[in-house]
Amino acid sequence: MPDDRDARIEQLLEELRDLHRQQLEVSREALKNQAEAMRVQRELREAASKRLRAIPALIVVVLGLLVVVLVLLGRVVWRWL
Repeated sequence: MPDDRDARIEQLLEELRDLHRQQLEVSREALKNQAEAMRVQRELREAASKRLRAIPALIVVVLGLLVVVLVLLGRVVWRWL
């Protein structure tokens, strides 16, 4: 009887050990996935930041072209008058 009990306790301890190892592996994989997700998010944020920095320059160029067109259009209109 005690041998059966000891064998059962040993079996349960081995199962607990195996489950703990599995849980550790799953946790490691989850941490690796989280780190990868954070890396991708950082790259996307940096790319978006670069695009956002280009927008003011684009606005200045468009406004400059608009001013040039309006000035040229004004000269054409004044010649007709």
